[in-house]
Order: sequence, then structure tokens, then C-alpha cells
Amino acid sequence: MGDEMNSRTIGGLMAYCDWLKAKGYQGASATEAWKSAAKVVFETVDPDSWESVGLDGLDVDDYIKRFQTLAGSKYRAETVTVYSRRIKNAIEAHDYYLENGKPPSFKRGTTRKSDGEAQDSAPSRPRGGKKVAAATPAAVAEMWDLDYPLSSGMVHLRLPKRMTKGDVDRLSTVLRTLQVEDQRQIPERAGSDEALAA
Repeated sequence: MGDEMNSRTIGGLMAYCDWLKAKGYQGASATEAWKSAAKVVFETVDPDSWESVGLDGLDVDDYIKRFQTLAGSKYRAETVTVYSRRIKNAIEAHDYYLENGKPPSFKRGTTRKSDGEAQDSAPSRPRGGKKVAAATPAAVAEMWDLDYPLSSGMVHLRLPKRMTKGDVDRLSTVLRTLQVEDQRQIPERAGSDEALAA
């Protein structure tokens, strides 16, 4: 495992994650989450040679976009964003190890997120450490622009092409708070005051 994890490849990254877990530097849930994200993304994009993909100059965002295209609707945009973050955290930790001969210290946080998904811990970098840019949801989720006519004019909406039912429900709730009721008009009286008095 020692020589293998010194390789600047996805295979080396996987071996490094196993070493972190075996030596007690990182919990099993976090390392397995890193490995699972890397395996799913890189095996989908490069099924025959995913473990030999080099880390030097690797454009993770490009791989994530290609993964989204190849995976189609199999994964939600939120899941893809989580995968991107986990891969970048793992690469950052591996880079630190390769440059310093020791793992970074990891932030300890809650082990579970509210949606039941394992929370991966990010490496805590000392000054001068190398940082891999985090993916923004806009970089991962494809967006579309919609101009929609309202009674008071046009509205411009910028929305993700894919949203969960929960996202749509929350967005609908926000839009309902902007709703105003038309004022009911007092109907005109039929006939004159004299006719009504008669």
C-alpha cells in the first residue's frame, strides 16, 4: 500500500484513503465516502482506465460535467455537487501528504447530515497548503433562463434544469408569499335611489 499511495493517480488516491482509515487518521465513513465518489465519477467517465487517471493538472470540474452527461438523470444535482466536493477534499488531502510526508489534520464535525448522507470531513490546511477550488452548484447544475409574462410586466427566472419535488415545493411557497389578491369591486346598484326607496 505504501508505494501505491505515493502514485499521483486515482488508484494512488484510493490507496491513500485506505491508509488513512487503517492508521486512524480519518474515520471509515469519511474515507469510504471519498472513495465511493471518486470511483463512481471516474469509472463512469473512464471505465477501462479510471484508476490510472493522473492527478497532476486534473480538471475535476471537467470530469464532473462529463460524468453528468454520461450518467444522465441517474444522479440528482445535489448528489453530483457532494461527489465533486468529496473528490476535491480527497485530492487536497492526498496532495498534502505527498508534499509533506504526513496527512493533514482533519476537521471533526457531525458525522451525519440532516438528509442522512454521510458528512465528509475536509482537511484543515496549514498556511501555504495547496487548495483545490470547491465546485459551485452553478458549475455543476445546468441552468436555464425563462422570461415569463405577468400582469404587471415580464419576470426573468434563472432555474436549474433539474429540481427535486422538495425544491419545487419550497420555491412555490416563496412565490405564494408574493401573491396579492385583486380588490373586489363594489357592484353598481341596479336602479336609482328612488326606485330602491319605493
